[in-house]
Amino acid sequence: MQDQRFSIKGKTIIVTGASSGLGRGLSLAFAKAGANVTVASRNLSKLEILVEEIESAGGMAVAAKTDVTQGTDIDRMIKITIEKFGGIDVLLNNAGMSIPGLLAEQVSEKEMQTIMDTNFKGTFLCGAAVARYMLEQKKGKIINMSSVLGQAAWAKASIYCVSKAAINHLTKAWAIEWASKNVTVNALAPTFIETDMNRHLFTQEEYKARVLSHLPMGRIGLLEDLIGPAIFLASNASDFISGHILTVDGAWTCL
Repeated sequence: MQDQRFSIKGKTIIVTGASSGLGRGLSLAFAKAGANVTVASRNLSKLEILVEEIESAGGMAVAAKTDVTQGTDIDRMIKITIEKFGGIDVLLNNAGMSIPGLLAEQVSEKEMQTIMDTNFKGTFLCGAAVARYMLEQKKGKIINMSSVLGQAAWAKASIYCVSKAAINHLTKAWAIEWASKNVTVNALAPTFIETDMNRHLFTQEEYKARVLSHLPMGRIGLLEDLIGPAIFLASNASDFISGHILTVDGAWTCL
């Protein structure tokens, strides 16, 4: 018999940055595991395709066009979720971006601000808004999407690294603030995960070799490597875990 502590069946999960990449893949995985999913991003047409895919497979989903840097959009996302599913159990704070390949002196002020706004400001605003709801109901789980680069620096990605390091510290601060109200806050910190968005990069032998040189397990990460940890943090099995940065990195940070 399956241990129901690891089940997310019937839970309502909001996923930001859900129109592509890890957000899209994890939204599909949550729905397949029986969760109700609100998929949120700025690209409504892609979200509607994702909702149709989930519903065609027998799952439950709703789309919420959301710019995570805008409080009014976040409030509407929360309202749509509650109206559709009656509550919120989990937030996967996944929306993020990078501008790869630029040395620090090549990054413009506008580019720097865009990365920090999306990765850090968006994470903060979404988490704080959803937490207000969770604190009232005295339960909930927030999962922030960090990165192995929040712990290990990487050339030509300095602002991205800083934004993810900030998310790690924010995760710990929130865990302390909300622990007494049974709201847990953890972060997933994956290594380079191959998705449709970045697959072209790994066709470049020099780039792929550079990444693999940091991966003792000898391969690039896959979406499937992240699904189990994400479901675990969303499930009741992780109820006494908070403030943890769960690395999914093929032993990268052990080097």
